[in-house]
Amino acid sequence: MEKQLLSEEWLHLHAQDTDEPMRTLKISLDAFVHAEEARMNGTVIRGTFFARNDVIEQAILTSDLPEEKRHLLENSLVGVPLKRWREVVEPLAVIP
Repeated sequence: MEKQLLSEEWLHLHAQDTDEPMRTLKISLDAFVHAEEARMNGTVIRGTFFARNDVIEQAILTSDLPEEKRHLLENSLVGVPLKRWREVVEPLAVIP
């Protein structure tokens, strides 16, 4: 399921512009799924976030980071305002 939700095909499913994948999907009155991406120290980190009232309730990250570190980052993002996800991930992602 995780791979499907992160796939380009899925992100294009409801896009208005077929050249650019959809980055936000409203799933209820105050809940959204957001797809974001950031480059940190040469590593691309992609995130899919379930957010309610712009606060992350669940995060799924994909990157070249070790699985244990990815899970630590995902757990660190719960309760964080969506607009601050990069600020939380960056210092933790660069620690070896």
